[in-house]
Amino acid sequence: MPKRRIFIALPLKKEFSSALAEHLKSFLDLSIRFIPFQNWHLTLIFLGYLTDKEIREAEKIIEEASAKFPGFSLKSKNITLSPGIRPRMLWLNFQDNKIYNGLTTWLEERINFLKKENKEIKIHLTLARFDQREGGKIQEKFEKLGLDKVSKFGKELLIDKIQIMESRLKRDGAVYNLIREYKLKL
Repeated sequence: MPKRRIFIALPLKKEFSSALAEHLKSFLDLSIRFIPFQNWHLTLIFLGYLTDKEIREAEKIIEEASAKFPGFSLKSKNITLSPGIRPRMLWLNFQDNKIYNGLTTWLEERINFLKKENKEIKIHLTLARFDQREGGKIQEKFEKLGLDKVSKFGKELLIDKIQIMESRLKRDGAVYNLIREYKLKL
């Protein structure tokens, strides 16, 4: 039985994506490969490679979560090169959020086939990827262009849906397919 690469995502509102795309024009001189804005989403949990049976199990749990958890807002903070010392991505970071953290923990506790990872939750949106070997040069350019000064992006993002998505990795980037979408509790 073939397995599919599956994750749980939070979609972005069009107004938020448009404002962010406009803000990112300042960052074009970095010469990095930006992810097309149509592919932007917040990955809540990467589930891994799942069978159709496991996907159906996950769908039931996500549906239960959507009836339990209310919609919420995330406050964006800044755009940074990440992670840490040897960056390979450009992230939009968000402030910590109790509902987001609660939803993540609740899902992780109930999805039995999920490998438990005890890592800190960092709410972020991946905007671009680049070769880690280029990270030092890009970091230098980031600072030289003064992008740390324009990295603030303090917009609110309303989260009112949760999705289960499939990711197909291609040579020129991932292709995402929506499997199912649920509205969060009003």
